[in-house]
Amino acid sequence: MANTNRSFISSENSTTTPLVSPTSPSTSSLNHAHHFLSIKLTTTNYLLWKTQLVPFLHDQKLLDHIDGTTRCPSPTITVFGYDEPQPNPTASHWKGQDQLLLSLLISSLNETVFSLVVGLNTYHEVWSTLESTFASLSNTRILNLHMQL
Repeated sequence: MANTNRSFISSENSTTTPLVSPTSPSTSSLNHAHHFLSIKLTTTNYLLWKTQLVPFLHDQKLLDHIDGTTRCPSPTITVFGYDEPQPNPTASHWKGQDQLLLSLLISSLNETVFSLVVGLNTYHEVWSTLESTFASLSNTRILNLHMQL
């Protein structure tokens, strides 16, 4: 039975909630982010690169994509008045935002570093790989520099 009233959705736990548009930074602010990210990640400058990227993501309220606290919502939702699950606009929005962030992240890598993340599909996967690869190396370099002083 089709119903034109789509003002309410029902989640898996049978509660009814108003359908609201996902809020996020404007696409144009993300499209122009490369102007704020002047340092490309190499094998030796992880801390500098991260220091320029994290404040931008914080300002855009996108840090949850880094730490993975916000996962992609279910691709379908139960809409009151419909027999079949309906496409979830929040999931579509999340995927689009994640792919835009992934593109931004990849564009901030040099070719050598980019080769480490080929085949990864989400922003969180790429970020986690870069962090596990370079964070300990950067901390070791800092410790060595302090010891040389």
